[in-house]
Order: sequence, then C-alpha cells, then structure tokens
Amino acid sequence: MQVNETIDDLSPEFLMPYWCRGAALVCAYGQAVIDILIPMYSGDLDAPFETDKLRVVAVQVKIKDDAAGTPLICGLTCPPLREEGKADRKLEHLVLLMDLGTKTPFENPKEQMCDIGYGTAKRPPKSKVPFYLDKESKRFFINVRGHSAEQYPCIQGTVLNEAFRKDLSPHPSELQKQATNMEKSLKRLEFGPLPRGEEC
Repeated sequence: MQVNETIDDLSPEFLMPYWCRGAALVCAYGQAVIDILIPMYSGDLDAPFETDKLRVVAVQVKIKDDAAGTPLICGLTCPPLREEGKADRKLEHLVLLMDLGTKTPFENPKEQMCDIGYGTAKRPPKSKVPFYLDKESKRFFINVRGHSAEQYPCIQGTVLNEAFRKDLSPHPSELQKQATNMEKSLKRLEFGPLPRGEEC
C-alpha cells in the first residue's frame, strides 16, 4: 500500500489495519531510513489480539553499482512506537537492506553476497531523523547484494527472475513510464479505515 505521508513513529492503531489486510507499506518519496514497512504478528491467531506482539520488517532498497557501506546497514531501524502514557520504545523488528544494483561481494564473510547479524542500530553522525532512541534495542539485520535467483531463491523459475535479469538502470523516460504505471496500480489498492464492528 502506498503511504503518502512520511512516517516518524508507529502505533498499534496505525499498523493494525495494514496487518489485518496482509499489506506492506510502500513509504512516501523522501521518507528517511526506510522504503518499505511490513507489519507482522507473533501471537496466537486463535487467541485474542495482543498489540504487544506486533512486529515489523523495515526495508531499504538501493540500486547503485557501488555497494552500500557499513554505516548504512548499521543505521537501519524502524520508527519508534509511541503510545500515550508510555515511554517510547521499539517493536521487535528485522531490517533488510536490498542492495540490488551491486555485484560486489562482502569481504567478510568472504565472497558471500549476503550478511546476517544481530545488533543495535547506530544513529548516523549529524542525523536529525526522529527514529533513534537514546537507548536502542537490538534487532536482526540482513544485507543482500545483487538481484539474481542466487540471492533470492524464491524467484527461481518465475517471471520475476527474467525481470531481475534486465538492466536495473533503464533510460530515464522508460523509468518515468514505469513509475507512472506503478503509481496508478498502487492507488487502486488504497483503503479507508476498518468498517465499524469489523475485526481482524
């Protein structure tokens, strides 16, 4: 789902409608730190809903020849959860950096195109983005370089595999055409608030 406003913080009320519909959020142009946000739930689906068990996957996508540096993945995090009467905190979350344009492997692990770890996000120097807390919680991170079925096995044998084989840097006019078509498609998916009485 396309989001038209930048996201500075999260709340259960904000996330629940998207999770109920199984929808990911495509962030607005100019959104800091993340490009996509995927709401998740770790609770028992047959039990009453518990907002404390909401989780998110925060995704940033890059399409550049040069591999993203370590400070970028170290700075990736989700927006803070803000609830009235409670201290700001982070939901348990995973961050994913999809470094699609590069063919440069990691030095450590040697010659690998994927790096996985667990640690605390670090605020980039001089950053004024309101995502970061004085005490950040640890989160899992996945940093994937490249865009083939080797990096994303789930696309093997699908039309996406052929699409990903193409040049990721098309002519500007073709890129604008694709962006316009994508925007039209996303607008068809927009939804309003849950109808009164509807539950997840």
